Amino acid sequence: MSVWTKRRGRQLVALLLITGLLAVGGALVAYADASPGHLAGTWGDQPRLETIVTATNVIVNGGFEDGFVAGQGMGVGWGRFESGFALAGWYDDTWTKVVFEGKHAQLLELKNATQQDRAFVGIFQTVSVVPGTSYALTLHGLVRSDEGSPAVSNGGYRMQYGIDFNGGIDWQSPNIEWVELPWNDQPRQDPTGQNVYEMDSFTANVNAKTDKLTLFIRGQKKWPDGAEGNYDIDGVSLVGAKPGAAPTPTPQPPSATVAATATTAPGLPKTGQEFGILENPVLAVASAAMLVLLVGGAAWGASRRRA
Repeated sequence: MSVWTKRRGRQLVALLLITGLLAVGGALVAYADASPGHLAGTWGDQPRLETIVTATNVIVNGGFEDGFVAGQGMGVGWGRFESGFALAGWYDDTWTKVVFEGKHAQLLELKNATQQDRAFVGIFQTVSVVPGTSYALTLHGLVRSDEGSPAVSNGGYRMQYGIDFNGGIDWQSPNIEWVELPWNDQPRQDPTGQNVYEMDSFTANVNAKTDKLTLFIRGQKKWPDGAEGNYDIDGVSLVGAKPGAAPTPTPQPPSATVAATATTAPGLPKTGQEFGILENPVLAVASAAMLVLLVGGAAWGASRRRA
């Protein structure tokens, strides 16, 4: 019995001590893995979400493929205007040489101007936009004249676009900012079939100021005479934020700022959250391990005293 008491007792106590140390070590490792600092590094590596707004063309019938208003000649979705100092016309142009895309373009016509710099014809459209955002305006078209070139016409045929940032429809409003397009006139007709027309294009950024804006496009005949000018417009777009569209969550690369921010993982306690020992398995294991160490230590001391 004395052999068992001394030798076996000490072996049992040593086993209890080793078991307790292993349990404490495992509990500490588990607690470190579940700590907020560790979570910040792990969850911070995940892609963050950032809201973006999908760009869209807010112009209606910008390619003039959706038809024309019967008896008026301008594309569906567009209005028209003229100055009254020349014969003006609006037509569906299907001549493939002057169409940018599809099968249709908007044709504007001016002839027999009576006053200098006052003969205009044009179209306009009011669209909804998002205030404070930028839109990309793109225009395609060409200018044709009886004279056939700016050198002969003395620059007598021009095109401009204008923006009313309040959404007004009066083309003569002082609120409109007019911009002249750098497009020169080419021959109006092609009797021999040899003409190769140059399709012009123009792009600009437009910053919306209110929730609506109006785009005006016009042709001008500068000199009072009987010659005719044709102005083709096609492929009109105003691309930017769609009014009323909900932001779309889009994955973004990890950032140092996000990685450094403690994030709460599903199923894990938030930083600073209070909980009992029995509610947390890590603390329960650690407590049990400490109890084993205490019992083992007491038994070890008792066995030494009996020795």
